[in-house]
Amino acid sequence: MNAQEWTWDPGSPGSWAGLLGLVHVPMFGPRREAAFSGEHAVLLDGARGSFAFSAAEDRALLIDPGVLSRAWSAHVRHSLLLDTSAHRAYVRRWDYPGVMREFPTPDRGADAARIFEAMEGSQAPRSPDVIQHVLRLFRLLRQAFHGLGGLWAVRVMNGLLLLADRLRERCIEEQELRGCRTVGEALAKLPEGERRIAEVEDQDLPGDIRGQELGVLIDVLLEREPHSGCLLDPDVLLRHASSKLYQEAHLDIERDPQLSFAGMGSVEEPSGRSRSDVRFTPPNLARALTEQALAALGELPKDLVVVDPASGSGVFLRECIRELSRLEYTGALKAVGYDISEISVCMTRFCLSHAKRDLRRGSLRLRTEVVAGDSLLREWGPADMVLMNPPFISLEGLPKEQAAVASRVLGEFAKGRFDYAMAFVLKAVESLKPGGVLASVLPASLLSGSSALALRERLADMGDLRLVGRFEGYRYFPTSVVETAFVVFRKAQTCPEHGHFGVTVIVGEEGREDAALRCLRTPPDAVSIQADWVDQYELRRSDLPSASWRPVRRRQHEFRELLRRLDLPTVGELFDVRQGTRLGAKSLLLIPADEVRTLRPPERRFFKPAAGRGSIVQGQLTKQLYVFFPYGKDGLQIRSERQLKEQVPTYYRRILEPNRDELIDRASLRKREWWEPSEPRKWQYSPSPHIVSTYFGGSGSFAYDSRGEYVTVNGHAWVWLGASEDREMDALAFHSSRLPWAYLALLNSTVFERILLCFAAQLQGGQMRLERRFVKAIPIPYLGDEGRTDPGVLQGLAERGRRIHNGELECVRQELDDAVALAYGIPRDLRAPF
Repeated sequence: MNAQEWTWDPGSPGSWAGLLGLVHVPMFGPRREAAFSGEHAVLLDGARGSFAFSAAEDRALLIDPGVLSRAWSAHVRHSLLLDTSAHRAYVRRWDYPGVMREFPTPDRGADAARIFEAMEGSQAPRSPDVIQHVLRLFRLLRQAFHGLGGLWAVRVMNGLLLLADRLRERCIEEQELRGCRTVGEALAKLPEGERRIAEVEDQDLPGDIRGQELGVLIDVLLEREPHSGCLLDPDVLLRHASSKLYQEAHLDIERDPQLSFAGMGSVEEPSGRSRSDVRFTPPNLARALTEQALAALGELPKDLVVVDPASGSGVFLRECIRELSRLEYTGALKAVGYDISEISVCMTRFCLSHAKRDLRRGSLRLRTEVVAGDSLLREWGPADMVLMNPPFISLEGLPKEQAAVASRVLGEFAKGRFDYAMAFVLKAVESLKPGGVLASVLPASLLSGSSALALRERLADMGDLRLVGRFEGYRYFPTSVVETAFVVFRKAQTCPEHGHFGVTVIVGEEGREDAALRCLRTPPDAVSIQADWVDQYELRRSDLPSASWRPVRRRQHEFRELLRRLDLPTVGELFDVRQGTRLGAKSLLLIPADEVRTLRPPERRFFKPAAGRGSIVQGQLTKQLYVFFPYGKDGLQIRSERQLKEQVPTYYRRILEPNRDELIDRASLRKREWWEPSEPRKWQYSPSPHIVSTYFGGSGSFAYDSRGEYVTVNGHAWVWLGASEDREMDALAFHSSRLPWAYLALLNSTVFERILLCFAAQLQGGQMRLERRFVKAIPIPYLGDEGRTDPGVLQGLAERGRRIHNGELECVRQELDDAVALAYGIPRDLRAPF
């Protein structure tokens, strides 16, 4: 949008949306809008700042209690009211009904931006929002239908919402509804078509549900919320907040699948835990990805097929319908959804049916197909778009049947510890028509991990990335322990077709994710709301090689390009980064040093100090924990339970024998003896010196085991590969030189930590993942190259490395960074941290 196209009109919700990067959605569908004079809309994607908008010449609008009830029902905090006759603007909140903030109607975009910032910066509501309110009804239904599962609670909630909407439309009188004694009597008031939409048709309704007393259930829908005084508008709820409602309802079921209470009174939120993944897509992310996918698709065909193979509550398909309506698309849309969960399928069907009912006459022609089952076992295509948030499950976490299905879909790409999501990505791209578009939420590891490298190379041959982004931290997906990214990919019309398109990169700061998404919509000539908390920039396709599609901050990208131009070897070329021993039962096979000292010397020899998390402190190895490691150079030394009792009698009596069942039940044990670690790693049978790192960390997370006396656990060993063909002789020369001490210094510097930020994924708290897949591509100088490394620099690094080994990292940090920058060849003006 250029300066000529964008003009500021304070009375237009579309103008506010264009200025602020929000989405303008009419408050009412075509059945209701004629009943309200003026402009009425909901402006979405401001998170805390999303608001209801009304502009009219009628001053009665300012005191209309329906204004606040509609904002509450739309799940937004604020109502922005413009009295166009008096040239004044007012902001109200449903949880403070008696407070009205007054402003002059903003004549400039900058003034409007300030009003928006005030709304966005406000505190959370002090009263229950509409989602909490309707979830109370849902929990009451689950309690009443205990034993019938959550599916019927969803269906009946849908029916009661439609019933309450008929009451609002005056198709039924409140007295008539309150006269109903049972749920069955109430649902019978719905027309047959609406009962079918809610899936509560008479012939299918179980007798226990049909005869359930209506009682307090109907009160939740018909009476005002007691704290705010707001009255539910079911049509507004389903139009603007259905995705959030049904996602929360699904989480409710997962937290406590067997929800049960003593009576039909107050109900509490279930206290259990849901699965730690990213199945539930925030509506604003689904909205932004859908918009970007449609933009990448270009000119829309007359017949459009859109597929979501893991539909959840139908958020992607719902947003696609909304966006096509906004674009005034008049073609035929086939919206196809699959999900393995019957509850998800029910939610998706209902939401899409409501969306279809809400379409304007003469707009798009909608046909829906929502199917329960494993979408990987079905054909999806040919599709114009695939919009999805596939399951994030590692190979180890997959049931055998699903792992087999994913392997069949991936074929030659089912290598290493692949993620289940990879099968969805490959199937999606193969299902697309030429020129079709995939928009997907993904585990960030798929963008840089070695197990997905061949898949990325294949995708690069099939089309182009148009958008790649991620949000720093984990707050945006509160149930996830996986770093998340998102992409928009366009399949080529013909092959080859590459080089014509750039890639948009966006990285948002933790806690500012919604604002980052707004930047994708903000016109460059409007008032900018971009700041340090978001980076959005364009790359050429060649600047994002298949080795890593992981999006980084602009300065990190520029720094990574500098490192590439320095033409250095990589960590993977100089070191073999090996995963340490996996125990499978850490608390049993790891014991404190004090406890080891109580053992007799013959027994003590089977315990070795553990290197990794907890034992590396500021670059120094400490003997805090010991691991039971019954191996020698020839392998396992304790081969029978009789030997076990004889060789480690105290440890057997105190730890092993009382916990035999837990040790035997370790899934990762395979065919090993029950007292062994799950994966001892043969390379650790014979002691040898090496650098060791924690599993997660940064500066201070590397140490040097100069005598090879430690067993690496909860970490990684960096074994020298060297620069010559004779690896064994090179390793001997390496460990008898200054090089290991110099590399110890380099790896613990803040310069190297800054380099890590450009390549490694981060955890909550800022620590970086130090697995081989992240670190192997990091450029690192070969300090043994006398032609490139000044002998004085090498000597200085080695001296500092020895001091770090002795616990003096903080004493040498400042001078250390200068020396490491010199070793890399980084210019002085580029050494400042990000």
